[in-house]
Amino acid sequence: MSVIQTAQINIPSDPEAIKKIRSVMQTISDSYSKIEGHRELIKDELKALADEYEIPKSYLARASKLYHKQNFSVFTADTEATEELYERIFPQSNQ
Repeated sequence: MSVIQTAQINIPSDPEAIKKIRSVMQTISDSYSKIEGHRELIKDELKALADEYEIPKSYLARASKLYHKQNFSVFTADTEATEELYERIFPQSNQ
């Protein structure tokens, strides 16, 4: 495989290598398009739930991510640790 070397990267000069790179880039671009479409769907679904049930969209988004990742116990432990840290750094004057 012949390569054109620049100061920062190696650029293949073989037509077959260029063809393969171009093909993979098209596949990646198609995947990005799908991701963008799915993000729009998620955004629309969250908005519809927020409007219908008067729940702030930010809470629904967080809950959906927790549900997807199935890590509620990690989230609550992290939240408790963050609260404890905050309270130690910034103690309330009325305590």
